[in-house]
Order: sequence, then structure tokens, then C-alpha cells
Amino acid sequence: MAIRSLTILLIGAVCYVLAMATQNGWLYLFAGFTWGVGLISVLMAWSNLRNLEFTRTIIGPTRAQPGADAAGISEDDELQIGITIHNRGFIPKYYLRITEFCPLEEPGKEARAFFLTSLGPRASVRVTYPVKCYRRGEFTFGPVNVESSGPFGLFKLNREFVAPLSVLVFPASHPLGQLPLSGNIWSDVGGRLKVRAGSLFCGSREYQPGDSLRHIHWRNSARWNKLMVKEFEGSSRNSLAITFDARGNLGQGKETTLEYAIKIAASAARYCSRRGMRVRLLPAQGSLLPADTSTTLIMEFLARLEPGDSTNLDHLLEQPRVPDPILAIVSLADPRGPDIVQELSTKTRLLIVVALTGFAEREPSEGVSGNPSPRNTIIIPCRRGELQAALSALETAHRKPGRRIQETPIG
Repeated sequence: MAIRSLTILLIGAVCYVLAMATQNGWLYLFAGFTWGVGLISVLMAWSNLRNLEFTRTIIGPTRAQPGADAAGISEDDELQIGITIHNRGFIPKYYLRITEFCPLEEPGKEARAFFLTSLGPRASVRVTYPVKCYRRGEFTFGPVNVESSGPFGLFKLNREFVAPLSVLVFPASHPLGQLPLSGNIWSDVGGRLKVRAGSLFCGSREYQPGDSLRHIHWRNSARWNKLMVKEFEGSSRNSLAITFDARGNLGQGKETTLEYAIKIAASAARYCSRRGMRVRLLPAQGSLLPADTSTTLIMEFLARLEPGDSTNLDHLLEQPRVPDPILAIVSLADPRGPDIVQELSTKTRLLIVVALTGFAEREPSEGVSGNPSPRNTIIIPCRRGELQAALSALETAHRKPGRRIQETPIG
């Protein structure tokens, strides 16, 4: 109870005691008036909080990256949150203070407050406020807090009203004009591959229902003790496999290795989607996401991904071969980086590595390549705070036939 409320009650009690002692009628009148005002304030504050109903809606959004061609709401998008207050009763409401907590906003800026002077019987009113989605994730709004102090502001009552609203914010994706996935990329190694049924043989994968028995790879099936089928260039040149380690997360706020990896993966997935290419998120395939997952489901998976989730490179390293080109996002702070790159290069015809650097105090000086880079590997550094520059470098990273790919120097 507010101090002013206690003061009013105390004044009324003192006046009544003095009136009893002196039998002064004016003191009785003043004590009655004081308590009457207090009672009216309590009743009106209580009445103001009855028969109210709240709903939330999303208005917008305005795209932060118009060229990203994104569905739903993405990180950095600007939108409006609308709160509609319905008075279901026949008594008007007065002097309502509405407090809102918006989880979409930047930390420290989530609180919003509105003051409603009056709301007629059986009437509705909507208040809105702007929001800039600070980061990706799934967010659930809590209850709306309403405070009523009556006409005199002497007594304050609070009540929380449920207004359900859940928002899934996709990671920010930057529009890419090109990725090094086709053209002369294939000519470098294509001449060394065997031709079968008019397509270039490029590896094997685990058998799935519906695969032709004529394409069973018997030698690899015996080697891995499970049924394997051959993969050909015709089924993989228009596809991309994306992988990164979600168990570790270095940095603070949005400037972390996981957030950078998710943004890079989202940008590549959007690129493939716009060109009708198949995209797979590894090692989610077979565990968290099925094969041939739609880009929307991949974006939903990336939006909900948290540090420590089971998406990591170890599962991918256990696979015998990946027919698709691989886009791997690796942190330079990971001491296994050079070994991971060397191992992944043996599992695919083309490996694109984005090396995250500047997120830890100490990083290996030799980078992720260690020894000279494998012939089928492109390595692009991504420094902290320079994500856009790394994506631009990814667009322009092309291989020349017969030339060895070297790692771009890092600082």
C-alpha cells in the first residue's frame, strides 16, 4: 500500500479519536469525509480492473534486408506491437497505467509504459509502440501489468492480464549474389571422376527407401557395415551442405561465434532457396532435421538453436563421404580446426571454410589450415565485426582450373 494511502487512513483515524475526545462535530465530519474519499478510491480502483481484456498483435514488419527475400520476421526488422484493451463491462474505466515488457527489444530497453485516461463502456482502444528485433530466437510475451489509482490517486491496485503472443525471429540473412558452387569449380576435379549412366560419380551415402538397387556401392557397404548407394554429380551439383559447431560460443551479445555461424548459414540457405538448389544442414540431417528439409524449416531450426545444442561437427566427421559441396563455419579458437578442415576435405569434392577469428584472446597462429590447404578447399577469414566483408569475400571466392587454393592471410 502506498505511503499516501496510509497517511489518509492515519489522518482519518486521528480525526476520529480527537472527535471522540472533544465531541467536536466538525472532526467527525472530516474523519467521515477522509474515510469516504479513501473508500471511493478503493472501489473505483477495484472497478477499473474488472471486465478488462487484452490482446496483442504484430503490425509490420519493415525489412532490415529487403533483398533477403525472407518470410516471417527476421533479426533487425522493425515492427509495431499493438495492445488492444477491451472494456467488457458497462462501467467506464479511468486512469489506467499499462506496463509492457517486450522481449524482442535490446536488453535494457524492454519496458514500455502507457497511460489511459478513460475507456468507455463496451469500448476498445489500441496503443502501439515500435520495436526493433534485437536478436533471433523464439520469444513469448508475458502478462500485461495494469495499475489503477482511482480518481484521486490515493490507493493503487495492480493486476496482470494475459495477452498471449509468441514470435519466432529468424536470424539475419544477407543477400548473396553468388557462391563458389558451379562452373569451373567442377572442372578441376571432374576429369578424375568415373562416368556412369551419363553422370559423374562423386561418392556414396547411406541407402534410403526408394533408392535404386542398381546404384548400391557394395564395397563401401561392406566397409561401413550398412547399405550404401553411389552418388553422382547430377544429383549433387545443385546442392549445398552447411555445417558448424554449436556446442561452443565465444564472444558477447550478438558478436559471438554461434551468432556469426548462424547468420552465414542463413545467408547461404537463402541463396540456395532463391536458385532452386537443395540445401542440407549437417549434421542435423538424420537427427534434428530430415533430408531435403525446406529452407523455412532450416531457418526455424537456426532461429531456435542455442549454445550447447547437439549440432556439431563430430557427427559429420564420422560420415564416410558427403556428395554435396560443404560450407563449414569453423572458429579459429578451436584447437581442432586444422584437423577438422583436413578431414572434411577428404569427404567432399569442394570444401568452403569460413574461419571465425577475433572472438578469443588466444588463437592458433597457423589458422585453420595449418599445413598447405587441400586442393579442394577455399578458406575465407571472418573477423569479429566484419561479417559483411566476409560475406562479400564469399561471393567473390572463385577457383581457377588447375590452381591450388591458398588461405587468405589473417592479420
